[in-house]
Amino acid sequence: MNRVAGFLWRFATMIAVLVALATVAGIGYGWIDASTRSIVGAIAAHTGVNAVHYFFFTYP
Repeated sequence: MNRVAGFLWRFATMIAVLVALATVAGIGYGWIDASTRSIVGAIAAHTGVNAVHYFFFTYP
């Protein structure tokens, strides 16, 4: 594989993984919303995930 093809393959794989993670997260937030019959629980869960990312992961 040449450099461009290798880059495109890694990029496409990364996008597929991110789409899969977003799908799983959306299903989880939807389940929380449906089980509590309130959007507040899903918002709280999303805020918690965002807080974990903010405090425990570094970003460039």
